[in-house]
Amino acid sequence: MAGSQGKVAIVNCSGAGVGKPAGLALLANGWKMAIAGRRKEPLEHDA
Repeated sequence: MAGSQGKVAIVNCSGAGVGKPAGLALLANGWKMAIAGRRKEPLEHDA
């Protein structure tokens, strides 16, 4: 993802489902991320 330097993404459903791999892909490409989801435990595990 060219030009992702300094970008911030807000990823919903990031504890499971499509949000988790999408968030991991963004992190791998240099994005900063805020995560959100319904269940606290998966978010704490991945944070």
